[in-house]
Amino acid sequence: MISMQTDRAGEISTKNPELEMHKNPIPFETLKRKTHFFFLRHGESQGNQRQIIQGHLDMPLTDRGKDQARSAGEFFSNKGLNHILSSPLSRATKTANLVAEASGIEAGNMEPSNALKEMDTGIFSGLTTEEIQTRYPEQWNDFQHNSWEAVPSAETVAALMERALSTWLRMIELANKGNEKILAVSHAGMIQWIFKLSFSDRWINWLPVTKTANCGIYHIIVTPIPRDRTATEPRNETATEPRDRTATEPRDETAKSPGDQTAKVPNDQTAKSPGYYAEWVKINHIPYS
Repeated sequence: MISMQTDRAGEISTKNPELEMHKNPIPFETLKRKTHFFFLRHGESQGNQRQIIQGHLDMPLTDRGKDQARSAGEFFSNKGLNHILSSPLSRATKTANLVAEASGIEAGNMEPSNALKEMDTGIFSGLTTEEIQTRYPEQWNDFQHNSWEAVPSAETVAALMERALSTWLRMIELANKGNEKILAVSHAGMIQWIFKLSFSDRWINWLPVTKTANCGIYHIIVTPIPRDRTATEPRNETATEPRDRTATEPRDETAKSPGDQTAKVPNDQTAKSPGYYAEWVKINHIPYS
């Protein structure tokens, strides 16, 4: 888990210099109340089963993927979700629909979002990594050093960051309309860019920042800090309340990303302008490998 606290400009302070981060462009400080944001990767698709890079290819869920989505639905059934956003690709929309069915979310509280669509993987789309290395050896080598910027016709970093910000702006808008628990259903690649925008631009090109399994869940809790309030660290509900976990939701002990570390701020720091406190938790809920 990573915890952080910022001032109005989004400057993040940490005890660990390795976690020093950028001025966050996401206007979390505009939130009117504490809000829970969830991000869910779709269930296993036929493309995942074939181990191909899908990008914008529209590959449906496998039977296993549908079971994963139903299991995710069970997880969310008692979380009190208010609204669901979803990528328009069928593997994501089917996952979202199965979660909505289990959570009692009506159609009026569901919406497609092109901003959550998987990243365009260019000429690598539809191929396994072995096929890419055989067919495009030069581009594959460049990819190892420059990530997707080196792949012809792939989506640019600027476009991905713009979509990630657009996602957050819409979720904050929904939160300020009274939705306190919001779910976004997306894809492994796009979730990585949302994570990168949220916490650091240090790895400006490279992926992955953190692995996301099929129906893997991320939970970010954001608490706004009013002007002139002493910025003390709120109680860490996610770490201390076992009711938020289930027997099929083990703690992720293997990931080495910043999302599995905690960065705390001195309790005597004073917020001279509106800011926010955020906690990000990676959840391995689904009992499938």
